[in-house]
Amino acid sequence: MTTRPTRRTAVFASFAAALIAVATIAACAPPKRNPPPPPTTTTAAPTTTAGPTTTAGPTTTLPVTTTTVPVLTCSAGTIAASPNPIPFGTLPPGSFSFLRQNIQVCYNVTASPTRRPFVTQCFRSATDPLFNPISDCSNLSEYTQNPIASATSTFQFNSFYGTEVSGDETWGCFKPGDTAPVGITKYTTCYLRFTLDTETNTTDQLFTPITFS
Repeated sequence: MTTRPTRRTAVFASFAAALIAVATIAACAPPKRNPPPPPTTTTAAPTTTAGPTTTAGPTTTLPVTTTTVPVLTCSAGTIAASPNPIPFGTLPPGSFSFLRQNIQVCYNVTASPTRRPFVTQCFRSATDPLFNPISDCSNLSEYTQNPIASATSTFQFNSFYGTEVSGDETWGCFKPGDTAPVGITKYTTCYLRFTLDTETNTTDQLFTPITFS
């Protein structure tokens, strides 16, 4: 007796045939390839160009200027000052103030090693019969040095311009165009006084006038 295929068997047969066909197509298809990676972009760093080379110029040697201050000399029996007139700055008009400046002073006398010299700035000299070395000279301007054997000497004296430096006196040394403070007597010519042994010695005293510019 012949067995007839059922409908289910036919369905299975068709499904199996379809699977075989799919497998055959997949086997014949070319292999799938992965896409190539994107290209890598490399950005070069900026190039730094060195600046121009600076060459040092030639060295210039400035001439050295030497100023020679002449040594002040005095004839026998005198005292002198330099510079004279003495250059000073400007004081406020009518102000109780003063300026100071070193000047060269020399003297030439017969001295011995035991005699000490004294120099002060005064507003009056011995040519005035009223001269008094205590009241007419500035004690704070006084210069002295050790006794010397030589008859001559040159030194630095700290002169002043304006009101008398102690502030206790009522006089001062000024330029011609200055206005002196109220109560201060203005002198446009003052004096350096030199003496020996003590400030009050009037026997050996010498004077030289000084002015201001």
